[in-house]
Amino acid sequence: MDPDYFFSKVNKNYLHIDFPLSKKEARLFYNELLDAKNILSHRFLPLIQFKIRFKKYPSNHKPVLKEREISLVSHHDSGIYSFLSSVINEKYNRYSKIHGISESSVAYRTINHLSNITVAKEVFDFIDMQSEVFVMKGDFKGFFDNLDHTILTKHIFEVLELHKDTLDYNVWLKIINNIENFRKIDRDIFTQTFENENLHIQNRHNVSAYFSSRKDFGRFIKKHKDLITTNKKNGIPQGTGISGILANVYMVEFDEIIEKYSSKYQGIYRRYSDDFIIVLPKKLLNYETFKIFVDYVINLSHNIVNLTIEENKTKMFSVSKGNVFDIKSNKNTSLDYLGFILQQNTIAIRPKSIYKFYYRGRRAIKYSTMASRLYSISKQRSRISNQKIKDLPLKIRSDYNKIYGGKNIFTENIHEQKAKNNRVERIIHHQRSKVGLPEIKKVKKSYLQKVDRAKPRESFLSYVKLANKIFSEGSFGYKLAFTKQAKKTRRKFYKLRRDLT
Repeated sequence: MDPDYFFSKVNKNYLHIDFPLSKKEARLFYNELLDAKNILSHRFLPLIQFKIRFKKYPSNHKPVLKEREISLVSHHDSGIYSFLSSVINEKYNRYSKIHGISESSVAYRTINHLSNITVAKEVFDFIDMQSEVFVMKGDFKGFFDNLDHTILTKHIFEVLELHKDTLDYNVWLKIINNIENFRKIDRDIFTQTFENENLHIQNRHNVSAYFSSRKDFGRFIKKHKDLITTNKKNGIPQGTGISGILANVYMVEFDEIIEKYSSKYQGIYRRYSDDFIIVLPKKLLNYETFKIFVDYVINLSHNIVNLTIEENKTKMFSVSKGNVFDIKSNKNTSLDYLGFILQQNTIAIRPKSIYKFYYRGRRAIKYSTMASRLYSISKQRSRISNQKIKDLPLKIRSDYNKIYGGKNIFTENIHEQKAKNNRVERIIHHQRSKVGLPEIKKVKKSYLQKVDRAKPRESFLSYVKLANKIFSEGSFGYKLAFTKQAKKTRRKFYKLRRDLT
């Protein structure tokens, strides 16, 4: 593993029991890990878990609020997991080549550096070349949460080729035990207990931690042992640097069987984490054989890896010359894969992604317009109170409340009101400092500029540009709609901005 990459993993600035590592500390810790004995003697800290709310964007519908559990690994533990991830990734790459599954499993890999765009193009190109195919598309229910520990341990040692009673074997046994029987702390309960003890977050060199040392944490947790719970069921946490590659290792037997079966019919099988797709040319099988194959895959998942592929959620398609037919519903439809859809021989970005782009852009443009108005008004007034938003003109206040949830500004809780006050203060500060508003520049860059001017990793428009570039390579018979979709959405943004000014 590259030491600079290691540093990037242990220097992330999130709050945990220990401090993020400085460059010097990271270098020393990296050198320590080169001796396996130091990994064996390392004491792992519990994960800090909490739930975040995020918006899902169904096509042409209002966003739906969802919850997701996040697991934060301590900074030192993150370094160990990342360090060993590179070790097992190398072994897995070798194993997958020998067993013919190197092309099948495409997520969490250190070779090829495949993106979802590249993988999607490969699949759609294969469909295009074959003209007529059957497609099975499915996913494993609760993938990471349901990995069987016995199967995982078996395949880890199979891939690593380690013998019992060796130092490396004992190191991996410890890592497996920590991953499978992970300890966790609920952040909300922990924070409440932390505050009840009149403890304070520690600061050092512009980084923070809950405790200044392991001893301090040890004294705290000795009094509050009930804060830590241990996983006693199947599954591994998703928040570690090693979870992804372990999931690939878990699937080696399943991947090998399905790859051989697909190759028998001159088809392809690709698995991207818990999502998989199988494409089989019609020239070598009929529908009855295809249906038997689908049932076989579903049963194999249960028998080999103890995972469920829900039959009612499994998609079966017949594709002819770029036209997609849903076999179950007996209707023409689209094939959605890794963020792209094939419909009527045209590849487009899926509507959910476009709607998400539009929803966020609409909100950003409304806010930037409000900020511009406030900026202009603050130029004309000798003084605007930084604390009293109610002093703002009615139109500005109304716009502001609409953009930030539509609540009455005088009935909001103190945190919401403070956040709004801070935003207004910042805008006024920019005006008084005679500098422009960054949100104006951000809106132009993220939502209004032409696709061909977007810089790499700058915005969704950058993603559209990259997708168009990758999909345009080689020869193919389908049409591309990426730039057309972006232009249509940009026109809506320009109209919205005109209507607001």
